[in-house]
Amino acid sequence: MFDSINSYYKLRFQVWLVVMCAVVLLFSAYTTYVETRYLLTAKTVSATLVGVEEVRSPSRRSNDVTLRVKYAFSEPDGTKRNEADRMSSDWSAPSAGVVDVQYIPGKKEWSRIAGNDRLWLTLPFIICSTIVIVFLVRFYREFQEHERRKATR
Repeated sequence: MFDSINSYYKLRFQVWLVVMCAVVLLFSAYTTYVETRYLLTAKTVSATLVGVEEVRSPSRRSNDVTLRVKYAFSEPDGTKRNEADRMSSDWSAPSAGVVDVQYIPGKKEWSRIAGNDRLWLTLPFIICSTIVIVFLVRFYREFQEHERRKATR
């Protein structure tokens, strides 16, 4: 009796673990895509600081405060862009009113203050992908061995 209860909870935990890993893998895959896109195609330009405002967390239990930094810049083709980025509350605006911005040419809302990357979020993607590859290789080898044994019978 206790074995069936124990195996039920073990199976439930394994399913929960697989679902959580899938969620982490999907989120980190998108973050890796964004960071790779910035790495390969982003341009850096000086932008005029338009404004800085505090943004409080909508949760009443949380006192998280971030800064919404608004800036304006022009692309080399003359397109004017007014965009914003979120920074931590300890970020201080430069006194000159000019910030360096990384942007993807021709893509609205694809800009950020230079240095405000999220490279550390690519680490879960690398780890999860490595684990998946290792398990797939092991599965393939075991499957091939099983097929060889089956063929020799």
